[in-house]
Order: sequence, then structure tokens, then C-alpha cells
Amino acid sequence: MKNSGVAMKGRRRASAAVMAELREMLSGDTLREIIELQDHGEVVLTVVGNADGGDVNQPHDDKRDAWTNATEPLELDRPHRARLYVPAGMLFNAPAAGDTAHMLRPKSRFGTNSPGFGLLIPDGGNGSGSFLPDWWGDSDAGLYVQGKKLHVESKDKDVEVKAGGNVTVDGQEIDLGGNTHPLPTFDTFETDLSNFLTLLLTVLGAGTQGSPVAQTLTALAGALAQLQTFIANLGSGTYHSQKVKNG
Repeated sequence: MKNSGVAMKGRRRASAAVMAELREMLSGDTLREIIELQDHGEVVLTVVGNADGGDVNQPHDDKRDAWTNATEPLELDRPHRARLYVPAGMLFNAPAAGDTAHMLRPKSRFGTNSPGFGLLIPDGGNGSGSFLPDWWGDSDAGLYVQGKKLHVESKDKDVEVKAGGNVTVDGQEIDLGGNTHPLPTFDTFETDLSNFLTLLLTVLGAGTQGSPVAQTLTALAGALAQLQTFIANLGSGTYHSQKVKNG
């Protein structure tokens, strides 16, 4: 029985060793090696902000790149500096301090926390206020910003706006190539011009009265007030558009 007990203990020790080897084989690093899975980095949640108190967003290398500062709240607010994600290289919207963002942080020989190696993807806000536009829905799409000036610019090429339906442009003032001259309100002008010409023809068609040396248009007195009003409106800017101006 003694010998049998010694044999049992030996077998238990052997089993423990086998289990330890099995655990080692099933560990993350070993399993990755078995299935040839490589560690390329990680995705982390960040909050936009500069831990050093400087600018949040910083242009870099003669405006050829943009960097954004952020902190990682799940890692004791560890600071990061990453490239700002610009969709299609054309949608520029710098995130504000306090906005949440996800950062793609690749693995490199310098370490995953090296400045400039991460790519920061803003979430569009911090979840504390209204974010969606009123027109948002399945049948609408567009650009929308709050609290910022929206620019649509082609640096050295044309800009085309096409629609199969109507195109609506609205604002407090609309400038077309400048704002030196106001566009006229043609409908109001046309109505008043039509009335003016009608009155003028009426006055001319009514004939004259008086002696040959002192002829008077007989209908002039009744139409004079309206004719003078039209002339005054032409000089006072009544027919100037209050919204649309051009250069």
C-alpha cells in the first residue's frame, strides 16, 4: 500500500505539471502564436482635452497634418496626442474640449503611447446636449454643425450644386461674390412700374386743356401723387432685396 501511495502522489504531480503546461498553451500569447494572430493595437475611449493646458487641436508640419490632444479616462487620464481623423480628406471639424472620441492606437516598436501614432475619431459631442438636427431621418442627409461657421470651399476648382428638385438657400443675408450691391425685388418693382406706366399712358391719353400758350395735361393732377411716390421709391431703395447682395 505504501508503494501504491507513492505511485499515486507521483501521478498527481505529473497531472499537475500537464495541467500547467496546458494552461500555458491556452494562454493569450501562446494561443495567438498558434492561430497566427498578431497584436496590431487597440481601440480606446478618450476625452478630448490637453492635459498640459495648451491648445486642444494643433496643425502640424506646415498644415499637412492635424493633431488632437486627449486623455484616456480608464487609464487615470493618461494623455495622448493623435492624428485627427478627417473623413475622405475633406470633412474638417475640430473636436472641442470635453468631447468624447475613440482612438485607434496601433502597436509600434516605440510603444502604443507614442505621440502621433494614434488616429483620433471624434464621436461628435459629449452626449450632454442635443446633437441631431431637426431634419434628421431616413430620407434626409446633409452637413450640420452647432456653434461653428460652416465652410464649403474648393481651393482651386469649381463648385457645383445640382438637384433634381428645388434648391433652397436661406439666411439672414446671402452674399453672391460680395455684398456691395443689393439685388432688386423684381416682383414689387414690376408691379409698381406697371402702375406707373398705366398712369402715364392715362395722363398722356387724356389730352390737354388751356390756351395754346399754357397747355395742361388734364389727368396729371389726379395721377401726380402716385407718380411722385414711385419716383421716390426708386431713389430710397424700396426695391432693394434685404437678403441677397452681390459684388
